[in-house]
Formats: sequence, C-alpha cells, structure tokens
Amino acid sequence: INSPKIRKLLFVLLCMAIISYPPVSLVVRWGLRAMRRARQRHASGQTSSSSGSSKSKWEKATRRLRREWQELGADPLSSQRWSNYRLLQYAREETPRDSLFLVFRTGEFAQYARRKFILYLDPRMIEIYRTKGKEAARQALLDLGISYVYTPPYVEPVLSKTSIRHILAAPELCELIDESDNGYRLFKLLTEKRTVGREPHAISNSDFSAATPAGNSPTDWSLFSHRHGYDARNWSLQEDDEGKRCLTVVNDTVMNTYLYSGTGEMRAAPTAAATDSSSGPRIDPDATYLFTTKVRGAGKLMIALRGFEADGEQMVPMPLWIGLLNAGYEEVSFLFKPCRGTARYRLAFCLMGRGRMTIQGLKIENLRFDDRQE
Repeated sequence: INSPKIRKLLFVLLCMAIISYPPVSLVVRWGLRAMRRARQRHASGQTSSSSGSSKSKWEKATRRLRREWQELGADPLSSQRWSNYRLLQYAREETPRDSLFLVFRTGEFAQYARRKFILYLDPRMIEIYRTKGKEAARQALLDLGISYVYTPPYVEPVLSKTSIRHILAAPELCELIDESDNGYRLFKLLTEKRTVGREPHAISNSDFSAATPAGNSPTDWSLFSHRHGYDARNWSLQEDDEGKRCLTVVNDTVMNTYLYSGTGEMRAAPTAAATDSSSGPRIDPDATYLFTTKVRGAGKLMIALRGFEADGEQMVPMPLWIGLLNAGYEEVSFLFKPCRGTARYRLAFCLMGRGRMTIQGLKIENLRFDDRQE
C-alpha cells in the first residue's frame, strides 16, 4: 500500500466506483455534454450568452401563449374549451358577495369564483348527510348559510347516498342556473317551494317494449363497441324480477361499449327513422329537463348527451352522470340543460371498461316553471 503505484491504482478504482454510482454518473454525463456543446458553439463562432438563450425561450413561450389566447378568444372564461369557468364567472359576477357555496371540487372554484365556500368533506356537513328527506336536508343547508351548490359530472358517495341528490333532482326545491359542456352544474337553493309543470319529452321506445324481429334487441336503439364495432351483439331484452321489460348490456373488453338512441352511426346526426319528427329528435338548448331511469349492474357507467347542430355537425359529447353501478336497482335522476347550439341529439349509455348494466326504462321531462312559490 505504501507503493505510489498501488496508491494511484486504488485512487483510480475509487474514482471509477464513485462515477459509476447513478446520481454521480448522471451529473458527470450532464457536465461532459455541457462542455461538448460549449466547445461546439465556440468552434462555430456562436457567442450567445445564457441570458440570450433565456430571452429566446421567453419569446417562444410568449408566442405560444399568444396563439393559445387567440384560440380561446377574447374571454377564456366564456369559451367552450373552458366552459365550466363560465359557471365560476357567474358566481363571481352575479351572486351576492356574502354568498356561501357547497362545492365538490375546490381547485378552480377557489381560484376564480372569489366566493366563500364549504367543501363537501367539511365536518359541519355530517349532520346534513344524516338528515332524512329532501325538504329537511334543503332546510338544513339553508340554515348553515349555503345558497348555491357547485357539482362536477362525476358522482361522489355523498351525492349518491344522501338526500343531497334528491334535492338537486327536485326542480321545486332548487334552480339549475347553468350547466357547462363538460358536465359541471351550478344550482341555487330555493327558500320556498315553487310550482313546476312537467311535459313528457318524446323518446322513441324509451321503455324497450318494441323489439326487433329476432326479439333480442329493442328497436330505435343501437350498440357500438370499440372492439366489435357496430356488430356488437352483447345485449338482450328480458323481464326482471319485478316483471318489467329491461335491457341488459354486457361489456367483455377493457374498451368502452355504447348503447345509444336511434339508428345509424353514433357520430352521425339522428334521422327521422328514430322519431316521429321529420328531421330527427329535437331538444331545446334553452330549456331545463329532468332525466330519470333505473339501472343496476357492475362497473362504471357514464350517461351522456351527444348533441348535433342544426346542420348535423357533431358537438362535444356532454357527460350528464358518471358513477358506479350497484347490484340492486338504483334510481338515477338529475336536472340538465343541453349544450348551447344543440338542435338534435342522441342519448348514450357508456360502459367504461368491463361491466354489465341493466336498464329499466327511462324518461325525460321538459320543465315549465311558475314564478309563484308555495
């Protein structure tokens, strides 16, 4: 060890061991690449400094942001791309400053709405969740000072398992102020009950009573699978334990399977074949509707409204309800407003991945409101 040659050899081995350690190796390689790039710039006569490079990156980022701003338009809060921010703009500009909101998603609300809010996980909400009856629960929310509710398209357990969901599906107890194209909703709790008129909205074969000649599938409904295409046959008509006609759809792949109203391709505008109308099923984008159905099964289900403009151009599908299916029947009921510009539509049930769903009819009601309150 006292030999200079041995000490030099040990030093070299130690350096090699240190360099081979991954973090050190990365730093060394990064340094060597930086030195190599510096020599290349020097050889090519480039003398730009790091500040110049930073300025160039800043200019590129500015140009990119300017392009994105032009795509969004003059007001990004009201554009379709950021449509749920339109609700936050309403909360910020149209509601009293002392308003209190119940929210189920805090990120963008805390940043843009500029209003006080209570998160659904707040301990003060526990007693409200335990309250039985939608009118009693509505009054408990008002007693807490909550005037508005901001909900996402997906269903939290406290929405699906408590009286909150019954309040938000009762047009006589709350007002659906607006709904974004991506499924966010803003509600206002009413201090008094109001009178609501209900008109059935025609959906062809909504109870699945009419079947094809083969008898295993309903008329005026179609099935599409990303794996099997429009040749998917994993559906069947049957009578359930309650003796009522129901439709069962099975998805045996990890890809989505869609049950949708009407015939033809899902992305094409519906035609008169699926309705009594001469130009396909129509819907009023300025109206408020109440959707009700009963479903059971296993897996994740999304109910969506696939809208089309007057010229047949497809709009971005609008999620209405996203949740997990249970073994027993569960009534799914919610208020919704179609996307702005919607003229015709398809109603779609999407099994997101492997699963099974059974639907026991459905209905949509067009709501008419009376200014009088009880």
